[in-house]
Amino acid sequence: MARTFALAPLLVALFAFPAFPVGCSSSSDDGPASGSDANVDSTSGASDSSADVITDASGDAKLDSSIADGGPDSVVVDAGDSSSDVGDSGGSGDTGDAGSAHLAPMPLISRGVPAFASSGTAKDANDASYDTNWRSTGAISAATPATLAYDLSSVPTAHRAQVVVAWYNTATYNWDHSYFAEVGYNVPGDYVVEGNPAATASSAPTTGWTALATVTGNTLHSRQHLVAFAGYNWIRLRTTKSDGSPSNADVSINLDVHDASAGATDSWIFYGDSITAFAMGTDSAGATGLTSFGQLINAGNPTSTLPKFTGNPAYYPAAEAGGIGGTKTDDALAHIDAWLTKFPGRFVCLSYGTNDVNGNPAGVATAYDNFRKIATKVIAAGKILCVPKVPWAPSTGLQANAPSLNAKIDALYTEFPQMLKGPDLYALFTGKSTLFRDDLHPNAEGIRLYREAWAQAMLAAAYK
Repeated sequence: MARTFALAPLLVALFAFPAFPVGCSSSSDDGPASGSDANVDSTSGASDSSADVITDASGDAKLDSSIADGGPDSVVVDAGDSSSDVGDSGGSGDTGDAGSAHLAPMPLISRGVPAFASSGTAKDANDASYDTNWRSTGAISAATPATLAYDLSSVPTAHRAQVVVAWYNTATYNWDHSYFAEVGYNVPGDYVVEGNPAATASSAPTTGWTALATVTGNTLHSRQHLVAFAGYNWIRLRTTKSDGSPSNADVSINLDVHDASAGATDSWIFYGDSITAFAMGTDSAGATGLTSFGQLINAGNPTSTLPKFTGNPAYYPAAEAGGIGGTKTDDALAHIDAWLTKFPGRFVCLSYGTNDVNGNPAGVATAYDNFRKIATKVIAAGKILCVPKVPWAPSTGLQANAPSLNAKIDALYTEFPQMLKGPDLYALFTGKSTLFRDDLHPNAEGIRLYREAWAQAMLAAAYK
């Protein structure tokens, strides 16, 4: 289909997101810090070469020949672990039972801790609402970075020896806005995740920072980094270049830090098309009271207008919306290798098929073949795969072909028994035309149903 709803300005109008002001009030200033601006995405500070370089936990550099498209930036390498380690007792590459008996929690440890920023309101980054965001002000450069720091000294050291740092930008629609040469809105472009051993204080340290993960040329609206944090009390995101656009060339994010003592065990990404991009973000997407996937897993949906369900308070997953409007399984197959190098976590969910088969019966066989190939790649990377049924929508072209593809997805569940079954979105939405804004895309209340269905399905499948 045409890339409907792929433009962020249109999304702002549709979802009635508040316009980002050009200026905000400033919080405490922790000042610029030294650091390399070389074109790297690693922990070593080595210069980028014509091929992407991965540095493993031992520091050995390896060429990654699987990344044919080069990706939107170089391959991230975070201190402490490689991106293929799923972090459970089975070790790297384990694809066994995903039930909670083998799923070590990854508690959120940054909620409400003292936060400090070079400008803007720092506490908006780690309050309980993902509808509020820390936004920097002023020009960003290596000399004048935008910084956001948390004092984690109150967290027991046993719960911060290794952490997952997850940041989310909700102003940018597509997970990778560069995929269709679109612009970003207040995304960190070049940045460093840093640690500092300084004691607690009324302001963030200005010296003594150590780089834990370095990224340049970023065009993604969210990232997760698994980093070794033993010996540090403070964590900071220091951005030296914004990946933005006119009037939106600063940084606007929420920043979560999770206890990852057992690895990135409870870390998720939802790849998919525009429906995923709309529905699986962290913010409420216009649905009053709707919370993030992580919050739904943790606390259920007590503020929802839908029937209530109970969460599992032992868990609070990190979860990214990896949707890109207009994409098909062809796109996912072509780029999944590169995408996975940027994801240190365990659960990879694939929500494709709508664009493959909408008005295209021949797309059923192609999508099924692509799903099989993608599944093989994801499982080989040591991840746990989850796939839902293609959702029903008012489009007659989709209704004519989606049931056939969903029958093929049933075959995938049989062929890959380690795969988690996502929600049956076709049955869930069948006949509910009032939950759509057009022939394919759910409206705000449809998004509520979609996201909460994902949480309920995964509570049953992964957190049982």
